Amino acid sequence: MPSIPACFKALIGAALLWAVAGPSSACFQDDCTKPIPAPPQQQRLPLAAQILEPDAVSWGVHWGVNDKSSIAGQNEGSTYFRSSLGSSGIETVYGFATPMFIPYIDIRAQLLGYGWQHGPFLTLEAGGDLMPTRHIGLALGTKVGPLSPFVAASVGHSLDKDFIEGNAGLSLDLREQLSLNMSVSRRLNLADYGDVMADTLAVALDWHLSPGRGRAKGKRRMRRDEDADEDADGKAWPQPPAKTAAERGAEKMAATAATDDAAEKANPQIPAEDSVNRPASSSGDPCGFTATIDAFDPARWEARARCLDALGKPDDARQARAKAKELRAKDDEASPKD
Repeated sequence: MPSIPACFKALIGAALLWAVAGPSSACFQDDCTKPIPAPPQQQRLPLAAQILEPDAVSWGVHWGVNDKSSIAGQNEGSTYFRSSLGSSGIETVYGFATPMFIPYIDIRAQLLGYGWQHGPFLTLEAGGDLMPTRHIGLALGTKVGPLSPFVAASVGHSLDKDFIEGNAGLSLDLREQLSLNMSVSRRLNLADYGDVMADTLAVALDWHLSPGRGRAKGKRRMRRDEDADEDADGKAWPQPPAKTAAERGAEKMAATAATDDAAEKANPQIPAEDSVNRPASSSGDPCGFTATIDAFDPARWEARARCLDALGKPDDARQARAKAKELRAKDDEASPKD
């Protein structure tokens, strides 16, 4: 078999190289003389200066319309998640930017106003993406009812240019767990302040997926208040069982004895030596007398003995019977004999 000349081998190799590398180096643009445009540079998300409550998580989507951009002129957008790192006053924001699904992450630390209701709020913000872009800045804002106005400023580096960026916006609470955020942004080239890298009008919807401990505490507090209201209305506690006749009689005797004690202190009617032998008629003695004169009636002492037996106090009942016997004997001695 004749050998292939070296010149033919060179031609065959060149053809194979063109076949493999040719399509990969082809130009797919309308005008191949222009450089490929850089992807849109995402500016600061339209987020209020106040970070999330402890352990809260939210999900959001945003869309921005770019104008007067010297970089790309394309619109921007992203979907993102926000999560608060416990009670540290720090939250993370991570997501993907369209149209090239570039991942990014931001860290926001509340320097002033953490846990406050109306602010003012001062937040340190830093982060970046795989453009590559990196930035650091501050956000300042407050909260008045459902409105949360904010302003922000940052410096950073994107691709091969350093920039400074300013933002202003407003967050509106539509519902307890949904807010509408709007902002305007401008990014300027630090090397040439006349070079506007991007002007953006952005809108975002932010859903709170979990309320966090702060809102949970508020709900528990509301529930405790509702329970207290129910208790006041007599709905939360079951009605006590009906009292027996003996219990009602004992309570009535104790109340009457307390009234008699007060009347006796105001106008004593018996000698001190007799009051010593009279049993206590305070509210703590359900078998007390209904009147001070009863202390000299043997029948009343016998009734007291029966009451004490019913209450399970046999010793006190024996003393009451002995007193009744003593008084009955005195009555017999004082009565005239036939």
